[in-house]
Amino acid sequence: MDRTEESIIFIDTHIVLWLYENRQSKFSKKIKDLMNSKEVFISPILMLELAYLKEIKRIEDNADTIYNKLNNTFELQISPVRLSLVIKNALNLSWTRDLFDRLIVANAAINRNTLITADKKILKHYSFALAPK
Repeated sequence: MDRTEESIIFIDTHIVLWLYENRQSKFSKKIKDLMNSKEVFISPILMLELAYLKEIKRIEDNADTIYNKLNNTFELQISPVRLSLVIKNALNLSWTRDLFDRLIVANAAINRNTLITADKKILKHYSFALAPK
């Protein structure tokens, strides 16, 4: 499949964890359909955020375990965009001080991809963000 803006969506950290925990009730039918009809990507920075969440004991499993399960179940992919391009794009996202959010949004925003997120600040500031419900 050719990768176009329309064929790719990104998911945020909350969404990854809800999928990992089989919490499909958190998603509307529209979002489930969207995720089933598109290639689903995460920013590589999300892997670092998962590692951080494990280090501070907010989650139990490590980033590789979470990613591998979701890759096998949903064919979750890691964005191949160069980090230098993501950082360049993130320089313009001054509406958040959260480094992880800034880089995750910047990665999705490079091609104006949809980003599914539960984060109210991202939903307010990134015009291509969609809430899970």
